[in-house]
Amino acid sequence: MTSDGEIHRLSVLLFTDIVGSVKLQGRLGTHDYAGLLRRHDELFREALRQSSGRILKHTGDGFLAEFAMSSEAVATALRFQSLLEDEEWDPEPVRARAGLHQGEVLVVEGSEGDAAPQAVGMAVNLAARVMDLAVGGQILITRAVYENARYYLRDHLDRVAHPEALLRWVSHGSYEFQGRDEPMDILEVGFEGSGPFIPPEGGLKSRRTQVPPPPDPEIDFESVDDSDVFISYASVDNQPLAEGEAGWVTRLHDTLSIRLSQLLGRPPRLWLEPKVVQRDAWHETLGDRLGSVRTLVPVISPPYSHTEACQRELLAFGENRSSGRGLIQVVKTPPEPDSFTPEAQQLLTASSRIEFFEVDPQGRFESFDASLGEASRRRFLHSVYDLAYEISHNVKRAATPDEELVDQKAVYLAETTRDLREARDRIKRELQERGYRVLPERPLPHLADELRAQVERDLEESDAVVHLIGQRYGIVPEESDRSMVEMQCALSNAPSKSDRPRGRFFWAPPKLDIKDERQASFFTALEEGVYGMDQTEFIRGSIEELKRLTLAHLQEEHKPEKALPEAAEGAAKMLYLICDPKDQEAIEPLEDHFFDLGYEVKVSPDDGDAKLRGEIHRQTLTLCDGVLIYFGQASHQWVEMTLMDIMKAPAYGRKRPLDVQAVYIASPFNRRKERFRTRAALVIREEDDAFSPPTLSSFIDQLGAALPQSHA
Repeated sequence: MTSDGEIHRLSVLLFTDIVGSVKLQGRLGTHDYAGLLRRHDELFREALRQSSGRILKHTGDGFLAEFAMSSEAVATALRFQSLLEDEEWDPEPVRARAGLHQGEVLVVEGSEGDAAPQAVGMAVNLAARVMDLAVGGQILITRAVYENARYYLRDHLDRVAHPEALLRWVSHGSYEFQGRDEPMDILEVGFEGSGPFIPPEGGLKSRRTQVPPPPDPEIDFESVDDSDVFISYASVDNQPLAEGEAGWVTRLHDTLSIRLSQLLGRPPRLWLEPKVVQRDAWHETLGDRLGSVRTLVPVISPPYSHTEACQRELLAFGENRSSGRGLIQVVKTPPEPDSFTPEAQQLLTASSRIEFFEVDPQGRFESFDASLGEASRRRFLHSVYDLAYEISHNVKRAATPDEELVDQKAVYLAETTRDLREARDRIKRELQERGYRVLPERPLPHLADELRAQVERDLEESDAVVHLIGQRYGIVPEESDRSMVEMQCALSNAPSKSDRPRGRFFWAPPKLDIKDERQASFFTALEEGVYGMDQTEFIRGSIEELKRLTLAHLQEEHKPEKALPEAAEGAAKMLYLICDPKDQEAIEPLEDHFFDLGYEVKVSPDDGDAKLRGEIHRQTLTLCDGVLIYFGQASHQWVEMTLMDIMKAPAYGRKRPLDVQAVYIASPFNRRKERFRTRAALVIREEDDAFSPPTLSSFIDQLGAALPQSHA
């Protein structure tokens, strides 16, 4: 405090005003404008009421408000814009803009009879100039506000908006402001589908910093030859939100590399072209080499479809292929229809696709992204998991003789409606893990005759057919009056031309709330046997029972798999220590400690044939009593993928739950490791950068005595 009534402090300031208020008043007249202004003020005060902020000034067509915390200021701005958007304005809507800045201010409290306080200082001027950059519906913030607000709002978004709302942060670069020597970073925050998310053009007292464009990176085109994967993308899709953060495509590359190395048993050869943002160049040298790439992975999005270089990469890859084989789409955000050239669209239509987005209740596309919270991060990892299996299958198929491919059993896992997409994906993963081929391998056509021809071809190669039936009717192909789901059911009822016995399985949830009359009629036909249900297993309820029956049929013709040995009565409990090869030496103290306690200790293999290592890993997961993942020099993604692999142990033949599973966090330490949390396993943290037996007490309590009375 500087003197009576004056307080010097750090504050977060929010400036708002109505865009085009003078012209709006001229169009409406004073009376109607006053009514809109009164409602505008009420909505701002309603948004402010849920915070501890206060109004410092009413500017006539806007407000200056002060907050102690950035998260409260941003939340108020978001609530205010949402209220304005939801309001049914008459005769025309009110559009407001907002600017937020954090800085030091001198607050002069109002004297008696004048309760309104006043704030002065450069921070007030800067907040106003940040607002001046914005357009209607836009919320612009400076770097300090972003850094202090983003994590809290990410974890507490339900306090601001609907739980399924998607909050988006976009960096617009650096701007120079009159009265300030150094430029400031300007960012935008808003709900997906609501904010404009366009870079400000600048104004009388501010302008975008002129930064010389970075040079084009040097590219080693020879390394493209014989790559397992070439990731094709538009540079804007890899633009990081903030300095020091990895872009979306880079995170995809890094996570995919880890999962592919686990599936292939060797480091994958992934090629990701270094690009300067907003500069997507076509290289003739690159086009000449794309024919040798085993798998092309285009990151499909609106920017991708409008980038000539990206479409030329697609066409260069497809020149040596008669179909979409080897092309696997990563759909980040669906582009507008007909945004690709006819040649590029033909390639995409014939290829498989992995969706990295979902549609929210308002029909907006939401891309999976770790920065959007735990649920979105999990969906991102699951989609990478699916992508890795598709690529692994493609790479192995390229190196496998045709006669071996013929001997591989196949399952036709019928395309289903969006409400059952996740269930279908889980079944597909498990079948692929067990070595089965899953059909269809590419999206079904939307023209009835083409769909019928593709399904019939795939069915002739199938040893089992699985249909998932939900409450939605689904897409109806052109030139048909039946949905894609119903057409597949009818086609799988036709007798097989081959001599292989084909099992047929239908599954539906135990309770269905069917509102579509077409779906109700279709489901009644199923129950009445119109589609040959007397020769079909129809499971209502447990999807695990569906998987069990399908696998039993697929294994019927083969000699039974060799049963895994059961532990002898009274045998020592088995502990499986999983670590990255770089940590083999670091885990020796833990290995010795558990062995001295009487446990049978197995360490993840790091040498020998990749196929044999994988078999040893799966059998150990099936037999062990507990698992300890050593998080030392490995990456965070490696730990996540290992945890997901442990969740798949029942697919390898495990009959009972693990007694305990844990992640042991050891040096070298960093902020990401210090914040590591999971509900999938116990978390143990090494103390003083050295192994200490007491840290394992909780783990050992759950694992149980080394020599139990009986071995379950």
